Amino acid sequence: MDGDGRPALLLPSLDRPLRGPDDLVPVSPSRVEQFDRCALRWLLETSGGTAGTSSSQALGTLVHEIAQSVPDGDRAALAQRLAERIGRLGLGGGWVDQRERERAEQMVAKLGDYVAQAGTQGRELVAVEQDVRVEVGRAVVRGQVDRLERDRDGRLVVVDLKTGKSAPAAGELARHAQLGVYQVAVEAGGFEEVAPGATGSGGALLVQLGTKRQSPGVQQQPPLGSDDDPRWAHRLVADVAEGMAGASFAASGNPLCRMCAVRRSCPLQAEGRVVGP
Repeated sequence: MDGDGRPALLLPSLDRPLRGPDDLVPVSPSRVEQFDRCALRWLLETSGGTAGTSSSQALGTLVHEIAQSVPDGDRAALAQRLAERIGRLGLGGGWVDQRERERAEQMVAKLGDYVAQAGTQGRELVAVEQDVRVEVGRAVVRGQVDRLERDRDGRLVVVDLKTGKSAPAAGELARHAQLGVYQVAVEAGGFEEVAPGATGSGGALLVQLGTKRQSPGVQQQPPLGSDDDPRWAHRLVADVAEGMAGASFAASGNPLCRMCAVRRSCPLQAEGRVVGP
């Protein structure tokens, strides 16, 4: 309290950059879009300001585990593995829990359809849940891909399995940040150990398993080399690395603010503002 009994405004606890000028900066492909959208939210959530795991997230984790354990499975094999493991979700007998079971069954069925579709299109599976770590300028791109496939031309295709109920608009795919950063990692040789001799990036895919579509929604980002601006993702990685190493992190209003787990710490939100003198 100050002398008048009002809350005192605290000075910043740190005013230097998070990284030194010569330090490498870890950049997660899954966090690039978040940082680009709101640097403050990225900082707070990276520092532990996240909500607890929801039932939908637990279901998504289970589907990813099944996709890893039976990577080339058909519908029957995947359904069998789901039946063996779904008990860990602790679902009861109510209608909400029954809908969760049905949703899980629909997702693994669509996963089986995608696996068959990839084969007919001439892509072979190289790895699942594959870690990648590669230096791109100052950035250290570090992440894990759900599936890594090789197309008929010997190019690598990163596949990201999505279990959420919504999907990005088609017009957003060409500049989808996460896919673009993974393509940068491919071009930088990040998967050389598991795919020696690969001839570059063949694009990247989002495979939507959790939407209301009856079939898997496959959304493709073309290879960076075929884009009108082939270096857009490389510049994004460089800019984000510099921003993540900085000393200040601005809050940016966007359509996801209402769902933000750290809105109570955001100066743009009424519940997050500090009341001064």
